[in-house]
Amino acid sequence: MTEASFDNNQSAIDRGPWLHGTNNSFEHWLVPPPKKFCDRLTTPHSAVFLTKHKDFAAGAGAQICSAFLTPQAKVVVPEVESPASEQLRRALLSKPVLNRCDWLRSDAVWRKSWNTGEVMRFAADPIVLLCLVNRGAKLLSEAFPKLPQGEILQVAKHNVTRGWIEEILIVAHALGFDALQGHEIDSRPGAVKISRPWLAVLNSHSLSEPVW
Repeated sequence: MTEASFDNNQSAIDRGPWLHGTNNSFEHWLVPPPKKFCDRLTTPHSAVFLTKHKDFAAGAGAQICSAFLTPQAKVVVPEVESPASEQLRRALLSKPVLNRCDWLRSDAVWRKSWNTGEVMRFAADPIVLLCLVNRGAKLLSEAFPKLPQGEILQVAKHNVTRGWIEEILIVAHALGFDALQGHEIDSRPGAVKISRPWLAVLNSHSLSEPVW
């Protein structure tokens, strides 16, 4: 990738501070983060996630730290019209199954979905979604035969979303980006559904050390 490809309207990049919620404090960032036993059924993520809002960060854990993106970090802001955003969209479009996602059908739809946070949910034809859930449920049933079918289906649906986000992270990393900046819809039970600032960091050297 040429340096020009990273021209992503630099003024749109927010280098911090960003907030991260956790139940366990630490001295140094680990990317990818350690997987918790309680998450053994879910698709793992290869990035560390941060937000700008303390109450949203607290949803991930009572202990909150802050950090800044380093000046050298190459950040893509897909909601901003740029070669970098379009490069990411087209790279995802080249992937089987991923190319069925509604958010990829045009650059305008792509950018808007990052602005609203809707991009964090895999949207596609219902038949495509059903096939993905059924495939995931079959794999879970084989790996965890004692799990109730209702729980398996619930986790399989959740993993479609997690898997979509993880594919975005993998492709962005392969293109040479260190972080993605966008929005996520706050869909926690009891929360007002609003768009929250979201940051995914793909390597530890792109963040300053955490401050608690």
